[in-house]
Amino acid sequence: MATRQWHAALTGLVLAGTWACSEPTSSPAPKEADAGLAMATESAGILAFSVSDLGTAAGLPNSVGEGINFPGEVAGVSYGVDPVVDGRVTFWDAVGPHDVGVPAGFGAAEGKAVNDFGDIVGIAHGPMSGVRRGFVWTVGGGFLILNGPPGATDVQAWDIEDNALTVVGELTVAGNTHAFRWQPGSGYQDLHPAGYLSSHANAIASNGAMAGWAVTPAGDEHAVLWSPAARRHDLERFRH
Repeated sequence: MATRQWHAALTGLVLAGTWACSEPTSSPAPKEADAGLAMATESAGILAFSVSDLGTAAGLPNSVGEGINFPGEVAGVSYGVDPVVDGRVTFWDAVGPHDVGVPAGFGAAEGKAVNDFGDIVGIAHGPMSGVRRGFVWTVGGGFLILNGPPGATDVQAWDIEDNALTVVGELTVAGNTHAFRWQPGSGYQDLHPAGYLSSHANAIASNGAMAGWAVTPAGDEHAVLWSPAARRHDLERFRH
């Protein structure tokens, strides 16, 4: 795995306590699923894939993989009843599932994406119903809660750049949902396009470009691309 150059940047910034990634739980290590399920016919450009059941963490019965990085490590959630009620951030590597846990003061948390350094972003829930905050988790720094700029509520972190600690997501300001970009040191950047009713950043590429969607003044939902050093693009305009 690449050197975790970003962990030092978060040292001393952790707002919600430090959590160490646990040893693998008693859940089984990745294993091959039934051969009949595992293989697709390799013809006419269709690749053959093996399917691995990654198991769960913390003794919970359910799990969902939400993000994967270039080394093949997966971030997601293990849960009993519902990820927003009793979910725990989970990290899978070649050894097996690791229970990353839940930030201090929250009732549940879900991992949504992981970069090539193993840094995880996601959403923490609670302790009261409907309360959501984004987070960044690193091996060296644990959980860092993303509360947003002053006055922000309902902060959600959806993706992280492959080779950097750059996070994208959405937050609510004065009742309006705005897409945002966040980096340690520089903080939050409001990505909301002027004139639109709401905006949401769901993904970021290794070159810094971001994709998501926005609601137009007419109430329609359009895909949106934010390009570095360029204005945002409403992709609906390019549809034939």
